[in-house]
Amino acid sequence: MLILYLEFRPFKVLKLDKAEEDSIPSHNLYTYNVIVHVHTQFSFDSLGKPSDIKKAMEINNI
Repeated sequence: MLILYLEFRPFKVLKLDKAEEDSIPSHNLYTYNVIVHVHTQFSFDSLGKPSDIKKAMEINNI
């Protein structure tokens, strides 16, 4: 019963007054910070030998 109560209990909706909405700074919500990570040298342990990669590409038609 406790689990059902916790799952379906109503929650409180918070509302802002008009004055409080103006005091919140507006930010562009669709601006993302992107970090680019480029590998300059690959490890043979993680990818295999270059010949293994070429063979796998040919087998998989890449």
